[in-house]
Amino acid sequence: MRAHDGGHGRRLSLWVADDDPYLGTPAPSLLIDVERFDFWKAVPFGQDAKGNRIDILLLWQSAFFGGLPRRGKTFSMRLLVAAAVLDPWVQIWLADGKGGADFRAIAQVAHRYVSGADPEDLVAFEAMLDELIAEMSRRFALLATLPAVVCPEGKLTPQIMRQYRLPLILLPIDELQEYFEAVEEDKDRQRIIGKLARIARRGPAAGIMPVYASQRPDAKSVPTKLREIVTYRYSTQVTDKTSSDMVLGDGKAKAGADASTLSEEHKGVGVLVTGPASFVTVKADLLENPQFETICQRGRALRLAEGTLTGQACGDIAAAGTVGYLIPPLIGDVMEAFGQRSRMWTEDLLPALVNLDEDAYGEWDGTRLADELTKAGVVRSMKQVKINGENRAGYLLRDIEGAIPPEVLAARPVEGSPSTFPPGAPPLPRPGPHGRM
Repeated sequence: MRAHDGGHGRRLSLWVADDDPYLGTPAPSLLIDVERFDFWKAVPFGQDAKGNRIDILLLWQSAFFGGLPRRGKTFSMRLLVAAAVLDPWVQIWLADGKGGADFRAIAQVAHRYVSGADPEDLVAFEAMLDELIAEMSRRFALLATLPAVVCPEGKLTPQIMRQYRLPLILLPIDELQEYFEAVEEDKDRQRIIGKLARIARRGPAAGIMPVYASQRPDAKSVPTKLREIVTYRYSTQVTDKTSSDMVLGDGKAKAGADASTLSEEHKGVGVLVTGPASFVTVKADLLENPQFETICQRGRALRLAEGTLTGQACGDIAAAGTVGYLIPPLIGDVMEAFGQRSRMWTEDLLPALVNLDEDAYGEWDGTRLADELTKAGVVRSMKQVKINGENRAGYLLRDIEGAIPPEVLAARPVEGSPSTFPPGAPPLPRPGPHGRM
């Protein structure tokens, strides 16, 4: 009993095991025999020392996996990917910097797949990030057009996902350090880091969940700008406390979350940090390459049956810059900042943008905002807007929406999908000319 419940303040409870519970053969993944998985639910990941199941709910989150080579980092990360493969309403955009066999089977289902870090692979990798950021902006713009009764939190829901064909997106990037090392100029490296950070910071709210992994826990391979905004962190064995903190977060080793205490025999074992003061040592389930390949075959069949096989897996190799108009990130961000409002003063819009993405908008003023919106195609019908009887410099939402061709926003429900709703639920309303209900 804790002190505040009447117990003694120095009372200590211990659990002692006769043998190291993290040694021995890991349990086979529960996903091996699953025919179909719902990624809106927690993914079965592994067990703690007492044999309690540990699951990871990745929805609205991001994750980082780190640790020394040959300690099970990729196999652990792949459990999340396998669960996504088994949900036909998850699109997978995957990059494998090493280009080995661990993710080769993903080509059967992946919307985008980059393997290796040669110069041409690096170009494809950054094009994939650009395309994903454009899709993220489109989603924010679309979600902003939906009334609060349909989209109460401004986030994706299972109903919206199916009705508007906006699948969840998983972005696994393995051996991240390979892409950073392939870039010669620091300015180019910082540009890529900025894109990865933007996806980690803004993507989850649009149903885009990044999962990054690196086998070199140092400042160059795990940039602070990226590391600090990732929510879940998992580290297999590393060499020292500093390296552990590089993956799990500053000060975590001192608090007890220290992956350097793991031994070489602890393969597939890592420290999982799930919050500021929450962590657990986990022995991840085992999913070997042949089993992962079988799951990918199953995932392809599910997508073919559901009509959700897209991108490279079905021969579409179009990437950013080749598919026509792409919604600028600023437009999607401004529409999200507006929420259900039809007009905003500049003095309110600027801090709202900073709240969404401080790195991108922290130094902006009204002049910079006006210039960038003009470049993005916004034509202001008036520069002063009236709110509560007072005129000030600002913007009308219809002017922001007017910069987006209706066919690009594509806010049209899919015919014949009311069956995906709970019994008695009404279908989603159709949008107006620019997507506005």
